[in-house]
Formats: sequence, C-alpha cells, structure tokens
Amino acid sequence: MLQNALQNFGGTVIFVSHDRQFVRELATAVLHIEGGKATFYPCDYEQFRWRRDKDAKAAKDAKSAAKPSRR
Repeated sequence: MLQNALQNFGGTVIFVSHDRQFVRELATAVLHIEGGKATFYPCDYEQFRWRRDKDAKAAKDAKSAAKPSRR
C-alpha cells in the first residue's frame, strides 16, 4: 500500500531503505553514502549498481596500474 501511494505521489520523496525490491520499484536517483562520502547517481537502482561496480573496477585497475612492477 505504501509503495503504491509513493509511486502515485507527484512530489519528491527522499527515503532510506535496505529493502532492495522497494528501492528498485521507487528510486529514480540514488545518494550513496559510504566511508563519510556521499555520491549522487541520477539514475535508477539497477543503473546505480552497474555504475558503482564499473567505478570500483576502474579504481581497482588504476590502483593496480600505479603499483611498481617487480622485476
């Protein structure tokens, strides 16, 4: 009932939830907060997950590339 009411609401709603299905159904943008840093993703939850995974892989690759190679 709550989910249906929020989907039909014409205004802005900010919510915090650990229920991924709820977030998938309602989120049109995600503010991800981790390690004292907030990152805004102007996309739905699935795109947020894809972009976050892509960003994490790029950061890991950059970190690996920055390490001096042992010879």
